[in-house]
Amino acid sequence: MNRARISIAVLFGVPLLLLALAPRAVLLSFAGVLIAVGLRGLAGPLARRAKIPQGLALGLVLAVLAGLLWLLGHAAAQPLADQADKLVKALPDTWNKLREQVNQYSWAQGLLEQVQPSEVIGQGQQAAQVATSAISGTVGVFGDSLFLLLIGFYLAISPATYLKGLSALLAPELRKHFDHTLMEVGRTLRFWLGGQVLAMVVVGVASGLGLWLMGIQLAFVLGALAGLLTFIPVVGAFLSAIPALLLALAQGPELVLPVAGLFLAIHVLEGDFLTPMVQSQAAHLPPALLLAMQLLMGALFGLLGLALAAPLMAMLLVVVRRGYVQAWLRGEETRPEG
Repeated sequence: MNRARISIAVLFGVPLLLLALAPRAVLLSFAGVLIAVGLRGLAGPLARRAKIPQGLALGLVLAVLAGLLWLLGHAAAQPLADQADKLVKALPDTWNKLREQVNQYSWAQGLLEQVQPSEVIGQGQQAAQVATSAISGTVGVFGDSLFLLLIGFYLAISPATYLKGLSALLAPELRKHFDHTLMEVGRTLRFWLGGQVLAMVVVGVASGLGLWLMGIQLAFVLGALAGLLTFIPVVGAFLSAIPALLLALAQGPELVLPVAGLFLAIHVLEGDFLTPMVQSQAAHLPPALLLAMQLLMGALFGLLGLALAAPLMAMLLVVVRRGYVQAWLRGEETRPEG
C-alpha cells in the first residue's frame, strides 16, 4: 500500500511541481496532448479507409492543417493591417459623417459636443494599433501552433511509448486501473474536441455569412478568425470582433452597430446554448464547475490557462471518478468504457 501511495504521489506530484515552476511549458505540453488526440482522431479513419500506414496518414493530416493555418495567416494579416491603416487616414471624414447622422437626433447632440475630433482620431489610431497588434499576435499563435502540431505528431505517431512510460511509474497493482483510466481520458478528450470543433465551425460559418450579407470586406477571413478564436472562452469573442468592427467603421459608421449585434448574438448563442449543450453531452462537464475552472485558470495562467480550462476539467473529472472514487475509495474493478 505504501508503494502504491508513493507511486501516485510521484505521478501527480511531479506535474504539479513543474506547473508551479514552469506553467507555460506544462500547459503547452497539455496542448500538445490535445493536438495528438485530435490528430489520431483524424488520421485513424483516413488510414483505415485509404489503407495506408498510420504514420503516413498522420503526416498527411499534419501537412493539410499546417497549410490551412499558413493560408489563413497569409490571407488575413496584411489585408487587415492595410484596412486598419486606411481607417486611420479616413477617420476625419468618418467623424464628419457620424456627426451629420447624430445631429438628426436632438438627444445625442449634447453628447457629441463633449467629444473633440482630435480625441476621437487619437483614440481611433490607438484602437487600430491595438487591433493590428492583436491580429499579429493571433497570427503569431498560428505560427506557434505549427510547433505544437509537431509535438502532437510525435505523441500521436507512437502513443504507446509514452503511455507505457507513465504506467511504469506506478506500482504494479495500480497499472491496470491506470491504463483503463487513460483510455477513458483519451475518449473524453476526443469527444470534447469534437464538440469544440463543432462550435467553432458554427461560429465561423455564421460570422462569415453574416458579414458577407452586410457587405463587409474580407467577410469569410474574419469568419474563419472568429471560428478559431472561439477556442478561447469569452475573450475570443471580443478579440474576433475587433477587426470586423474596424472594417465596418472604415466602410461606414452605420455598419458598426449591425456588426456588433451580429457578433453579440452569435457568441451569446454559442456561449449560453450551443457549447454547454454539446459539451454536456460530449464530455459531461457540469457548467458551474467549468465556469469556476475557467475563472481559476484564467486568473492563474492568463489566456492559455483559460483556453485549456475545459479539457483540463474534463480530464480531471475522469481521473477523480475512475481513479479515485471507483478504484481507490470503492475498490471497484475499472474497465474501459465505450
